[in-house]
This record gives sequence, structure tokens and C-alpha cells, in this order.
Amino acid sequence: MRDIFGSGRMYLFSVFRLVVIPFAVWFVFRSFIADPVILGCTIILGGLPSASMATLVSAKYGGNEWLASQGVMLTTLLSAFTIPVVMYPLLSVLA
Repeated sequence: MRDIFGSGRMYLFSVFRLVVIPFAVWFVFRSFIADPVILGCTIILGGLPSASMATLVSAKYGGNEWLASQGVMLTTLLSAFTIPVVMYPLLSVLA
């Protein structure tokens, strides 16, 4: 457990994945997507945690499986907090 929560690089990756990407998705797609429901779904999908498929692909192609597993676990745990906090201001703009 300490290896997962002790890596500063992994926290930086998680913040980028869970916080920065949803705002970037909103900024880029707000001028292309007129329907607020579709834009909201796109933003939510952008802010979801890393997929466990990353670990499987890493194992298959000789990558760092442990690092991929750390990313999946940490982003999944942090998403319980970041999804409501990040999505509320973004989705309230659409309402």
C-alpha cells in the first residue's frame, strides 16, 4: 500500500487524469457540441479513472505492470472524491 500512495509521480498523473482532462474536454468540446446532455456525458467520460485494460496491455507487451496497476488503483480511489468535486462546476454551467 505504501508504494501506491508514496509516489509523487503517480499523484501528478492522477491529478492530470481526473482534474485537468475534464476541464480540457469542456474547453475544447463546448463549441462543437450543442446538446448539453452529450457534452455532459463527454466531460464525465473524460474524468473517469484509468481503465484496468492498461495493466493487461502492459503485461502483454512487456511494460511495467506494477506501475500500470498503481495508476489504476490510485485513480479509482481518488475518483470517488474528484468526480463530484470536478463535475459539479462543469455540469452546473451546462444547466
